[in-house]
Amino acid sequence: MRALVGASRGSCMRLVLLLGAVLLVASCRSPKYLDTVKLEPVCPRVGVLGDADRLTEFSAPAGRDITDIAFDARLMGVKGSCQFDADGQKITLVMDVQFSATRGPSYRGAVNLSYFVATLDDAKNVLGREQFDLPVRFGSDQVRIEGTEKLSESYALPSKDALGAAYQVLVGFVLTPSQLSYNRTHR
Repeated sequence: MRALVGASRGSCMRLVLLLGAVLLVASCRSPKYLDTVKLEPVCPRVGVLGDADRLTEFSAPAGRDITDIAFDARLMGVKGSCQFDADGQKITLVMDVQFSATRGPSYRGAVNLSYFVATLDDAKNVLGREQFDLPVRFGSDQVRIEGTEKLSESYALPSKDALGAAYQVLVGFVLTPSQLSYNRTHR
């Protein structure tokens, strides 16, 4: 107390506030506080798998000239929102997958764009994978098509304390090895 003699009233007030803040932080770390906190469910992260975000189809297997392109499709993005059941153990993830496709000089007719949705855990293990087809047909004067696919996936969490944030959902085109190589060399 002797050190405080002669200290201004403002200094004492700052010291009291500092001690109060320290006590508040210390109380937040106590096990009793953690027992009372209820963790709210969190939606899994969603995204597009980098090397599988583009699909360029050529009319000739060996052709790689711009005039050989039948179409070029892109995954433009994924948006997700979640709904949880009453006890927070089942997540329904609703995703909007945004696509665009551009007609190339060698376009011959309707195509199916095959894409996948994969669920990964926090260790990057694939827990599930589902494939979808998106039919695309360009009109006679149409060069570009854009659209959104709406998907809904339901997941059961392994335990009541598991968090949806520990999971990741990735979307990508189903690619052949040569298409994957093309994507990696044409970034």
